[in-house]
Amino acid sequence: MLPYALTVHPAIRWLRRPFKMAQAFVACAVFGFPGRKLRIVGVTGTDGKTTTVHLTVKALESAGYTVGAISTIHFQVGTKLWTNRSKLTTPGPWELQKLLAHMVRAGCHYVVLECSSHRLDQEGFWGIPFDVAVITNITREHFDYHKDFDDYARAKRRLFMALRHPAKQLPFRKNIDPGGRVPTAAVVNLDDERCRPMLEEQAERKYGFTLQADRGKLTANGGTTIVTARPAASPHQLSAVSSQLYIVRAGEREALLDLKLPGRFNLQNALAAIAVGISQGIALAQITRELSDVERIPGRMDQVKEGQPFTVIIDYAVTPAAFEALYAEIRNSKFEIRNFRIIHVFGAAGGRDRGKRPLLGEIAGRHANLVILADEDPYSEDPEHILRGIEPGLVAAGMRSATLSEDAALRSTAIMNDSSAAGDRGAVSGEGDRKQFLRIRDRRLAIREALNRAKSGDVVLVTGKGAEETMALGDQRIPWNDRKVITEELMSLRGASATRKSSDGDEIASLHSQ
Repeated sequence: MLPYALTVHPAIRWLRRPFKMAQAFVACAVFGFPGRKLRIVGVTGTDGKTTTVHLTVKALESAGYTVGAISTIHFQVGTKLWTNRSKLTTPGPWELQKLLAHMVRAGCHYVVLECSSHRLDQEGFWGIPFDVAVITNITREHFDYHKDFDDYARAKRRLFMALRHPAKQLPFRKNIDPGGRVPTAAVVNLDDERCRPMLEEQAERKYGFTLQADRGKLTANGGTTIVTARPAASPHQLSAVSSQLYIVRAGEREALLDLKLPGRFNLQNALAAIAVGISQGIALAQITRELSDVERIPGRMDQVKEGQPFTVIIDYAVTPAAFEALYAEIRNSKFEIRNFRIIHVFGAAGGRDRGKRPLLGEIAGRHANLVILADEDPYSEDPEHILRGIEPGLVAAGMRSATLSEDAALRSTAIMNDSSAAGDRGAVSGEGDRKQFLRIRDRRLAIREALNRAKSGDVVLVTGKGAEETMALGDQRIPWNDRKVITEELMSLRGASATRKSSDGDEIASLHSQ
């Protein structure tokens, strides 16, 4: 296998394209071109792809369709769901065609496929006739592979170019699809100027989703159906509750959406899924009812609740735009609490887009009160080098480096537990609540340190892994799951607290007996 640094070289990229096309052709032929027997929805974009895939599956299932899905976190065939352990957004051609063939045999009507820019650029989807193309957004990512935004956007546009094929005729067995002809559809984020040109590509139906009210007043824009939403209550009221009520408008139709997933970015993801649903003739109200039942997406703005007096959030966020969106949502949702702190545990993937590392640091430095840098997926790069690449951004944002070794982190756990009653919990080297960052490579120790420092009302944010179940270290794949580790550490923290209280009670009882 080629080292990652070689695979991103322009010459290697050029050579890999025909090789990948040949692989895809052989795989398609061996498995009987299964993509021709399915309605295929492709979802691409920098952030929000996995959530949009999940919500799109729900939208299609609301009409009684049997749906398959391939995403970063899982594979789905009808009601069967299993974890994607490959650490790849999209499987290679052989595995992909094998999965599609399995979906055909299982009687799936649709497959919703998460499409990475790498796979699109390398023609890894050759032989798959997409029927619906969706783009969530385009922000900075993979600039180790793509030379600039234009190159990145061109790769994304290949998904929409894949709509150029004769319409399929798929008379489904269920009596829910009269006719059987499958029109092509494009679904685009109108709030992202880099996404709008995708509507220039050939598609029989075009949909644009937006959170801008002026666009929402339109029923069409050059033949594009507008899908938008407005709050059904004031923003202040919406932030105070766990769900958020919206009135969704698609063309001339309106329906109520009770969105339980937090954040404007999740509202955009929901609108994209709604647009896919209505492009397939599903009633708007039917879709919004189904999406209103979605409680959480694993590893996406995902809270861990073990009775602790502070908030713990897991998220996959690995891009500057995703960091900004997360912080905005946290600040908005905690408006009723003035004095809360954000403690952020994160790192960066080895060998990938090194230019974004200081950008992540700068954003975290502006918004967080304490940052703990930890291993994420080092791959073959020196983990210390990765974390040091983030530090210039933290320093530029005014954060101070706190010298705390991993051994000291373990010792400070006991010290802080003993001193928490005195109100000095959260201090680093006697500096109080001054904005600082630590480097604790061991991710479990970093998470433990963050949880021990959290006060009532604080937010502990753990990003970069989401729902992944492995960590890449060199050529190894080490079992790892942020939620599992956080749950274990919270339970340990609770047990330690109970032990201290019991000990204090015994001391008081002893004093009274004297």
